[in-house]
Amino acid sequence: MAVAVLLATTAGTAVVAPTSALAQSSSSARSFDIPAQALPDALILFGRQAAVEVTAESANTRGRSTNGVSGNLSPAEALSRLLTGTGLTFRWQSNRAVVVEPAPQSADGAIQLGPVRVEGQSDQGSSGLPLSITSDAAATEGTGSYTTGIMATATKLPLSIRETPQSVTVITRQRMDDQDLRDINEVINATPGLVFFKEGPVRQRFYARGLNVENLMFDGLPSSINTGNLSADLILSDLALYDRVEVVRGAAGLTQGNGSPSAAINMVRKRPTRDPALHLLVSAGNWDRYRVEADASGAINAAGSIRARGVAAYQDNESFQDVVDQKRALVYGVVEADLTPTTMVTLGGSYQQEDNHNMWGNLPAAWDGSDLHLPRSTYLGNRWGYWNKDNRSAFAELTQAFGQGWNLRLAANALKSNVDMLGVRIRQSAPNVFNQTVGRYIYHEKHVSLDGNVSGPFQLLGREHQLVVGASYRDSRFRGIGGSGGTIATNIDIYDWDHDLVARPASIDLSAWFTNRHEQLSSAYATTRLNLTDNLKLIIGGRLDWYKSDGEDIYAADSAKINGRLTKYAGIVYDVDRHHSLYASYTDIFKAQTLLDQNSKLLAPIVGRNYEIGAKGEYFDGALNAQVAAFLIDEENRGTAISDQTQCPGYADDITCYEAAGLVRSKGFEIELNGALTPDWQIGGGYSYARAVYRRDDDPANIGRRYDSSIPVETFKLTTTYRLPGALSRARVGGTVNWQSGIYAAGLQGDGAPYRREQKAYAVTDMFLAWEMSAQLTLKANVGNLFDKRYFQGIANDQTVPNIGYQTYGMPRNVMVTARANF
Repeated sequence: MAVAVLLATTAGTAVVAPTSALAQSSSSARSFDIPAQALPDALILFGRQAAVEVTAESANTRGRSTNGVSGNLSPAEALSRLLTGTGLTFRWQSNRAVVVEPAPQSADGAIQLGPVRVEGQSDQGSSGLPLSITSDAAATEGTGSYTTGIMATATKLPLSIRETPQSVTVITRQRMDDQDLRDINEVINATPGLVFFKEGPVRQRFYARGLNVENLMFDGLPSSINTGNLSADLILSDLALYDRVEVVRGAAGLTQGNGSPSAAINMVRKRPTRDPALHLLVSAGNWDRYRVEADASGAINAAGSIRARGVAAYQDNESFQDVVDQKRALVYGVVEADLTPTTMVTLGGSYQQEDNHNMWGNLPAAWDGSDLHLPRSTYLGNRWGYWNKDNRSAFAELTQAFGQGWNLRLAANALKSNVDMLGVRIRQSAPNVFNQTVGRYIYHEKHVSLDGNVSGPFQLLGREHQLVVGASYRDSRFRGIGGSGGTIATNIDIYDWDHDLVARPASIDLSAWFTNRHEQLSSAYATTRLNLTDNLKLIIGGRLDWYKSDGEDIYAADSAKINGRLTKYAGIVYDVDRHHSLYASYTDIFKAQTLLDQNSKLLAPIVGRNYEIGAKGEYFDGALNAQVAAFLIDEENRGTAISDQTQCPGYADDITCYEAAGLVRSKGFEIELNGALTPDWQIGGGYSYARAVYRRDDDPANIGRRYDSSIPVETFKLTTTYRLPGALSRARVGGTVNWQSGIYAAGLQGDGAPYRREQKAYAVTDMFLAWEMSAQLTLKANVGNLFDKRYFQGIANDQTVPNIGYQTYGMPRNVMVTARANF
C-alpha cells in the first residue's frame, strides 16, 4: 500500500504557539538536498538544512530508509516527502521544533492519512534526545512564549520542564522584551524564588532558598561568582545577546561541579538564523535614559551552510540620583558553519564596557538603624567618583551527529573582566557624625571553561534509555589590588551635600590590599535517564572533581586541594497521567572556600545536600507549565564572620575573618506557573517560602537563629500579558507585581549601642502597553513602580562595619518608551 503523509495547515487543530511563527517555519521555502539513505541519518540532515530540531524515538526510525528529497521546498513539504513510505508522520511543536512519530492506524492496521498537527510543546515533553540540534534547538526567540520545550541546565539531558526532577524556570526572550529587562540583575529580580540584593550602588548579590547564588553559566559552561572577592561586579551581562536565561533552584552539581546548593543561572546566547532577519530598537525614558540596539542575522552563502549574527547595543542613562549616570556598550558576533551535513562549528565573541559615576557605598541609616528619610535623589559622593567595568568573551563549539540519535559536543568559553573604581563610603564615627572615606580598587579576572560529552539513546531490557558521558575543565584567576585613602571629609551635612566640595585624592596606596588566586577544576561526569516503565523514569548521575587552588594575599592564604570528590544525583519522575507528574530528587555538592579564619587559614569546603519533592503539570500541549516543590538543604562549613573581629589580622583595615558555621538548614516550598493560558494570554510567576537557620554552631546562641535576616523569607512575583480581542488585536497590555516580606539587620555599634535596620514588606507594580503599528513596527511604553513605592533594595547585614552606609533606594516611578522594528 502506498503511503503518503499529507500536510494540513491548522484546520481542525488547536494552535497554541504563535500562528505566524509556525506558518513561517512550515511554509518558508529552503534548498534541500538529501539523498536516499537510512532514515535516522536523513532526518539529521533534514534538521541541519531546515534549521529545526527533529525529535524521534530511535525505535520508530531504526531500520527504515527514505528515497530522499531535493529542491526548493518548505520544511513541511520536504519532511512530508522524506517520510513517504515510512509509516511515520510529524507535528510541529514550535517554529524550531518538530516531532516524528508513527502515523495513526485504523482497526484493520491501515495507516490513516490524517493532517499533520501544528501545536505547542508536546504533552510528554521530549521523549528522546534530539536527532540533531541545529543552532539552538531550544531557542525561545520568536515563539512569543513565557515557557520553553527543553532545557539541560540541571542534568545535561535535554528534558522538558515536566521531565526535570527539580524546580526550574526559563526567562524567555519574549518575557525579557515585555518586561524591558536589560541586564542580569533585572532577570534575577524577575525570576520566582530568586532574590536580588543591592549592596551599594554598583554591587549586588543573588540569593535562592535563603543562600547565596554563586553559580553562573554561559551556554551550559560554568563560571563561578566569587562573592568573597566581589567578582559579581565583573560578570554582569547586557541581555541583548541572550535568547533566554535558564534557572535551576537547588543544587546543580552535575553541571556545575564546585558550587553552592542554592541555584544555577545559565545565560544562553542568541545563535544565527538561516533566514535573514534585522531587529532595531530605540528607547527613551525619564531622567534622560536612552538606548539603541541593532541585531542582524542570516545565511552568508547561497546554500545557507554558513550563518552569522551580529548584535550591538548602547545605552546612556542618567539617574533619579544626583550626579549618578551610566554608559554601557555591547558588541556581539557569532558565526556557525556546517562543515559536513552532520558536523557544525560555532565561533563567537563579545565585548562589553560599562562606565558609572557612582559611590563605593551609599546611603547611611541613623546610629540606631532607623531610617533617616533622605530624599531618593540624595547622592553623598563626589563628581569624580567612578566604577568602570569591561569584559570580553570568546566561545567555540563543535557538534557532530553520528546517527541513531548519538551526538558529540565540544565546547569552550573564555571570559576576561576588569574593574577600576574610585569612590567614597559614608561612615559614622558617632551618632549623627557622618564622614567620607575613600578607596580605590582594581580587579582583573579570567575564566576558561571546557566541556566535551557524547549523548544518545541505548537499548536495555527492551526499553530505550538516554545517556550523557563527558569531561570538563575550569580555570579561573582573580587578581585584585587596592586600598583605602582614609577619611577625606568629616562631619558632612547629609541633607545638603556639595558634590564639588572635596577634591579628588592625588594618590591612594594600591598595595594596602591585594589578592591573587588561581583555581582549577577537572571533572568527569555521567548521567543516564532510565525508562523503567511507560510512566516511571529514573535519572541517576555522578561527577568526580579534582580541585586545586593557589593564592596569596597580604595575609598569606594557604593553597587548597581536593581529589576525586564525588557528587551524586538521583531523581525519579512518575507520570500520573498525560498532564501531571510527581518527582523526588537528591543531590549533594561541595564548594571550596577562599575565606580565611582568624589564623589566616582557608576554611574547609562547604558540603551541601539538597532534597526535593514536588509535582508538575503540563497543559495545552506544553504551552503552560506548573510546578509545586518542597525542599530541604543542609549546608555544612559555610563561612560566617566571627563574632569578635578584633581577633582578625588586619582588623583596623576592615579585613573580615570567618569560621565554619556548623550546619545551616534551609527549608521551604515554591509554587510556579509559566506559559500560555490561551493563545493570547501569557503568564509567569510564583510564590516562594525559604527559611534558613543555624542547626549546629560553635556558639549555642546561634542555634535556631536565621542565617541571614537581610534575605526575605517570602517572595511573590507575577507577570502577565494579554492581547486584546477584535478590533484591538494589535494591542497587548501587561503588568508585573513583585512582593517580598520584611528584612532587617540588627547588632551593636562600636560603642555598644544597639541598632536595627529594617525594610518592611513591600510590593512594586509595573505595567506596559504595546501597539503593533504594522507587521514590522511595534511601539511599547513601560511604566515601572507604578504606585511610586519608596523602598530599599537591600539592608547591609555586615556586623563588622555596621556604621557604614550601603542602603540603595529602588527606582521611583519611571517611564520607558520603545520602538522596535523587525524585518
